[in-house]
Amino acid sequence: MGYYADTLDFNVGITKDKFDKAIESLNSLMTRVDECGRGGQFKDGEKIKAWYAWVTTQAVVDALKEKDKAQALIKAFVEWGYEFEKTTDGIELVCREMSKWGDDEHLWNAVAPVLDHNHYIKWRGEDDHYWQYKFANGTLNEGSGHLVWEE
Repeated sequence: MGYYADTLDFNVGITKDKFDKAIESLNSLMTRVDECGRGGQFKDGEKIKAWYAWVTTQAVVDALKEKDKAQALIKAFVEWGYEFEKTTDGIELVCREMSKWGDDEHLWNAVAPVLDHNHYIKWRGEDDHYWQYKFANGTLNEGSGHLVWEE
């Protein structure tokens, strides 16, 4: 997968009727940073403080307190490196602003229950590893891929 990853294609959005559940899921994720976060501070080989890689926990927690639920989610996703925009039905992914791969799988597993079955994100790692996240029945399903050149 590599240290850097880019999105190749995506179709991800959260409808207004699922905002509360999405906020609840992200709040829950941020309370599990000690068990899930790969980033952290170490002393004598032991982790003494944990965080999600490339994410400021308190910034996400603060964002989720925003009264406007769409803005709360948009700001929280920005802290994870994703840009969403408001639509008439909810919010949708516009781009991934950060190229470093962190603990993204935890983020997408947390919000999988609020994503529709036709939502997906296709990735390419710096080592030319291809994979995708497909969302169905409230879960994230990961698959590998490769390029095929037609003759």
